[in-house]
Amino acid sequence: MKNENDECKSVEPLSDWDRTVIVFFMIILGCASIYYWFFWGDLWVPLLSIIGALILYNSSTNDVESMYKPIARSWNPLIEAAIVLMFLLTWIIIIFPWTSSNMGLSILGSFIFQFVLPYLMLVTYFRYSRQSVGLDLKRSKNDHFVYAICSIMLVSRLLMLLLSENGITLLLSNMSYLLTGIIYVGFLVGFVEEFIFRGIMQNRIALHFRSRVLGIILTSSLFAVIHVMAVMTGVDFTPMNVGSSLIYAFMTRLPLGIIMGIVWNNSENLIGVSLIHASNNIAFLIQSLIWL
Repeated sequence: MKNENDECKSVEPLSDWDRTVIVFFMIILGCASIYYWFFWGDLWVPLLSIIGALILYNSSTNDVESMYKPIARSWNPLIEAAIVLMFLLTWIIIIFPWTSSNMGLSILGSFIFQFVLPYLMLVTYFRYSRQSVGLDLKRSKNDHFVYAICSIMLVSRLLMLLLSENGITLLLSNMSYLLTGIIYVGFLVGFVEEFIFRGIMQNRIALHFRSRVLGIILTSSLFAVIHVMAVMTGVDFTPMNVGSSLIYAFMTRLPLGIIMGIVWNNSENLIGVSLIHASNNIAFLIQSLIWL
């Protein structure tokens, strides 16, 4: 009879073929998004796709053993993922529209629904270890990749702003907006969303389907779909029509999600993926100054 550890070890590590499939998928996605370059001069999606393909190609072939152990052999890990997803959707669809005009309430609500409630359910009630959701504070195995990705995201957007008309003036006159956004949209949102998608959902989806590659792709797709819903509810927006904003939200978040899924797969550490997520959000804050 299998025990809980045997159950977890049945999730196969990423094979060379799995990695090839993801690289090909990222390249196709990047090529399909080139039209954004022609219409809006935006190379963000192709850039993310190239970064994702490179980090997967150069990442360690030795996946770390998952710290997530189901509470019983008969327990379906998707149940936990579904409950956590319910917390997230409750926040996005019901609670956030009522708190969006108050920054303090938005920060508090985001922290409660995307971190406190899932944490209480998994760590306090089900008694999972903090390590099983990435809260071990150990260093990532791919620190150099994490720092490189963050630098590319931030420097490319900052240069785009500084080289635009009145870029320096825009930067200096909106410094308080940027600082507030860096704290909330950057680090808080980046951390709590990674806690949900990578810290909780990716391992559970991978275990259910006995496939790490499906865990990465399905979690990243769900990550992208949730951000499409955020556009529809006004949480996330770009200066485009609704249809273009929905497509843009999906095509930017899907490769970003795969990048963070790969980093998580090789570390099971929230620090690296949260830094990447925060850098992406801060980069979009900088981009938004150009749209003003």
